[in-house]
Amino acid sequence: MIIEQIKYFVVLANNKTITTAANQLHISQAGLSKAISLLEIELGFSLVQRSRQGTVLTKKGQAFLPLAKQFISSYNQMITGAQEIKTANKENIRIALANTTSFIEQNFINLQQSGVKLSLNMGEFPSSKIITLVKNGQFDIGLVAINRAAKKTLGNLKFKLIRKGSLRIYVKKDNPLLQHLISIKELHKLNFFLFEDEYNDHLFDVLQSRIGPLNVIFHGGSNDAVAKIADQLNGAILARDFQIELSDNPIFKKFLPINISPFLDSHFELGWIYRPNYHLSKNIIKLMTIK
Repeated sequence: MIIEQIKYFVVLANNKTITTAANQLHISQAGLSKAISLLEIELGFSLVQRSRQGTVLTKKGQAFLPLAKQFISSYNQMITGAQEIKTANKENIRIALANTTSFIEQNFINLQQSGVKLSLNMGEFPSSKIITLVKNGQFDIGLVAINRAAKKTLGNLKFKLIRKGSLRIYVKKDNPLLQHLISIKELHKLNFFLFEDEYNDHLFDVLQSRIGPLNVIFHGGSNDAVAKIADQLNGAILARDFQIELSDNPIFKKFLPINISPFLDSHFELGWIYRPNYHLSKNIIKLMTIK
């Protein structure tokens, strides 16, 4: 008696004919019939009755069905348990990131190649959402870029500063605005392409409240989409400096920053957040490191 025979019997019991059961199992009708017959011989009683109308369980087959299902359930639990035992020494890490992922990917590759047993679940979200995800325990750690006001929303989360930076306007290298301090009049001539980021959006609204409405051509989508469209249409990107510098998208290398600190408080901090009781192992610290 093998597990496949028991599985075949349960599938056959849930179908009216050998044909439909065989199709579901992706085996031949002859192969299914033979497997059931061998099972019946080993058990010493008939499981199904065959007729022109299909197959039905015998009384003994009906009595055996719950035992067969219990056997399959126990078998699946055993396989799951064995897998857990196999991976017991593997460290599982859930990381939420705002915009920048390339350094994490390289750190993960380096750890794997060095023989470290590590399982990584990574997601990219706006910083405001990452704070909620880490607070709720859906992710273990998160990389966020936040300003002074946003830091107040961290609550009891720990914040490990990586670096300080600024929100800037990025334009193509051949843009003449790079040659001097930009004016309000020149800002109004730009076509803006914005990432989907709550904190950036808030500061952009503050900027507009101070100097008047600006021309937004594209808002939302992925960072790569913003970069591609802004590149093709020669537009301006509102971004934090480390969003651009740490990105592995080569398109961003075509853009240079314009300082907008005369118009608003553009300072941001890039850092890791995590719950107070979360242990930062040496492997996690290596993943978090930006070189």
